[in-house]
Amino acid sequence: MTITSTPNEILRLLYDDLPASEAAACEEAIAADPMLKEEYSALKSAKDALDQLNLEPSAASIAKILAFASKNKPEKV
Repeated sequence: MTITSTPNEILRLLYDDLPASEAAACEEAIAADPMLKEEYSALKSAKDALDQLNLEPSAASIAKILAFASKNKPEKV
C-alpha cells in the first residue's frame, strides 16, 4: 500500500489537526520518504519560528489608535 502525504496533511500533523489514524499514516510516510522528511522539517522550522513572533501591538501603536479614536468619536444622534 502506498501512503501519500501532502503539505496540507503535514501542516495538519504539525498543528495536531489530524485524526489519530491519519496522523499515524502521515508519520509513517514521513519516516519512509526522505523528501517528505525534508518538507516536514522545513515546515516544522517555519511553524516554530512563527510561534516565537511577538503578536502584540507596541505601546506606541496602541497610543496612536487611542488618540485617533478619542479625536474621531461618532456624533450622537
